[in-house]
Amino acid sequence: MNPQKLLLPAIFLFLLGVLSLGVWGLSQLFSSMPGAATSTPSRSFFSSLFPFGSGEVTLQPQDTLSGDLTSDASNILPELRQLTEIPSAGSAFATNRESTVVRYVERDSGNLFEARVDVPGSTRLSNTTITQIQNALWINASTTLFQLIAENGDIENFIASIKTLEKDQALTGQFIRKYSYISVGLDGKSMVGVFRKENGSDIDVLGADGRTIRTVYSSPLTNLVPVPAGNQIYVAEAPSSGIPSNLFKVENGSLTKVLSNIPGLLATSNITGSTLLLSTGTQGDANSLLFDTKTGTISQLPFKTLATKCAWSPTNEFTYVCAVPTRLPQGTYPDDWLLGGIHTSDSLVIGNARTGSTTVAAALENEGSFDVAQISLDRKDGHATFMDRNTGTIWLSVIKPLE
Repeated sequence: MNPQKLLLPAIFLFLLGVLSLGVWGLSQLFSSMPGAATSTPSRSFFSSLFPFGSGEVTLQPQDTLSGDLTSDASNILPELRQLTEIPSAGSAFATNRESTVVRYVERDSGNLFEARVDVPGSTRLSNTTITQIQNALWINASTTLFQLIAENGDIENFIASIKTLEKDQALTGQFIRKYSYISVGLDGKSMVGVFRKENGSDIDVLGADGRTIRTVYSSPLTNLVPVPAGNQIYVAEAPSSGIPSNLFKVENGSLTKVLSNIPGLLATSNITGSTLLLSTGTQGDANSLLFDTKTGTISQLPFKTLATKCAWSPTNEFTYVCAVPTRLPQGTYPDDWLLGGIHTSDSLVIGNARTGSTTVAAALENEGSFDVAQISLDRKDGHATFMDRNTGTIWLSVIKPLE
């Protein structure tokens, strides 16, 4: 037999063995490195914290860790930037030592992430698995209110905290009272919760950590909703299309009616409480208004949207940004939109409540169809972050200033 025919298969088998040994060696090396991912079974968030309301708890971190995630090697960022690929529970701006950042919560995992506005990529801040998160309200840079569905179907409110300068850390926190509705002030220092009882509602003011709770008014009404505000406390009757609602101010232990008989009322307040942005709703139509709480005057805005699609500046009491639909789809407002029955395609408009001027801040319709919710502004009013209700994803947009 020809020796060359025997030699070639032997060489091939030898090289194959060397390649396999090399692959095995590299896999062993990478698996032993710090931060290597390992597979762990998912934990039940509620079973690990039972019983509810047992004071401050420390949640256990996952074994799986991840470092910085870079989505693009280029530093040239688009004016409209997608921050998440999967649904999020909420986002907000914060400032670290280097830049303005957007912090957001993944809905499925409950992990907290941070993305700088000036460079691509994101960093995971927490490694604690929390399931069943329906909503995340950022109180300040280090504290988030998670609204969860418990195993019995009840809504639970959990205050979660992180250390702002650390990565891949465990969350600490505590459950608070089971509020039917809760809102967070623009000052990052307080919340207002409405606790529904059989014979009415308690209106509570809470500190940022959820520990300090003060009941400021007990009402026989059971349908009150707190209005997101600054240093004033407003509550409104739950909105429904065509049904008149009233707006109240809580002050000195009393409930004072400031507006009455407004159909489909939604409202959001600026940081001082001096101006409220309102919307009304009926069958097939919605209107947007500004309400000066000092003079009692109401002015019509030159666009139609819902107040929940608007956000006030955290620093300038007169600046606001609204997501304005290119057209209002057929439906009953605000019910159909709040319940997810209809979706809008929006652009962002910036306005000044004192001068009355408005201009397009970001023409989102040129980039696609975005049904904007949970919008917020950074402290320089140069960026806005929002959730697209079509996908649940978080986006970051450059905001053009008023001309």
